[in-house]
Amino acid sequence: MKTSVLLSWEVPDSYKSSVPFKILYNGQSVEVDGHSMKKLIRDLQPNTEYSFVLMSRGSSAGGLQHLVSIRTAPELLLQKPLPLAKYMEDGRFTLTLPRVETKSAIR
Repeated sequence: MKTSVLLSWEVPDSYKSSVPFKILYNGQSVEVDGHSMKKLIRDLQPNTEYSFVLMSRGSSAGGLQHLVSIRTAPELLLQKPLPLAKYMEDGRFTLTLPRVETKSAIR
C-alpha cells in the first residue's frame, strides 16, 4: 500500500509470554499486545523504504527478534479510474485509466 503496511508474524508454540512486543522503525517505536499476531502501521510515505524490527519488549540478546524491509507503493494514480459507461455492455465493464507519468516499474 502507499501509506501503510500490515505486519504479521508467528511465534513458536513454546512462546507463552504476555509481555508486549515492540516494533521499531525509522526512529519510532510501537507496542503491540503479546498475544496479537499482526499490526497495521499507518501514516507512511509513498515509494519509501522502511525497515521494521519486531522484538520482545525489554529483550535484546536471546529474545525474539525479527527484521523485515519493505518499500511502500509509489504514488501512481492521482485520480480514480473512470467508467466509460454506467452499465455493463455485452457482459463487459470498461474503465478508463488515467495517464501515469512515472519511472517506477508498474505491474
